Amino acid sequence: AWNDKTDNVTLFYKGVILDSFTYQKSWHNPLLANTEGVSLERINPNDSSNVKSNWQSAAQTAGFATPGQQNSQYDTSKAAISKQVFSLEKKTFSPDGDGFEDFLNINYQFDKGGYSAYIFIFNDKGKLVKKLINNELLNVEGTLKWEGDTDEGLKARQGIYIVSFEWVSPTGQLKREKLACVVSGRL
Repeated sequence: AWNDKTDNVTLFYKGVILDSFTYQKSWHNPLLANTEGVSLERINPNDSSNVKSNWQSAAQTAGFATPGQQNSQYDTSKAAISKQVFSLEKKTFSPDGDGFEDFLNINYQFDKGGYSAYIFIFNDKGKLVKKLINNELLNVEGTLKWEGDTDEGLKARQGIYIVSFEWVSPTGQLKREKLACVVSGRL
């Protein structure tokens, strides 16, 4: 059981943090007089877990909780997705040169121009394997791609990878996000 006022939830895989967030009781819907027994639900699984606006109290019509089911507040509509800066077109790709899903498309969309970004790719042990973008000024929106290679020019091994994003606004505000992807191929 977690503290219902504030607590942290962190998901690890082989020593790599896949996701982590710290929630506050104030994230519940302010119209609820009593939040005892009411679950906080993530609205969009593709959006950042550390954004208050991506959380909402479970619906009363769902019994204030939806264990083992889709969240009652689940929403991946265009309006919800537009809050997310970075997204992966597909989470699995196979850089084997067969012309089918040979690279990872990374889409991004900022609210205005003037953002610079770092995009680093780590393996499942937390080792940096690729500096895709290193403090580069990006367009307002666009698509970048990772071809499944390392900084040494080698093909990345099959497995889970973490794409780490850091971006700096024109006013100097730093934001971070991580997304997981899988490099696959023939066995």
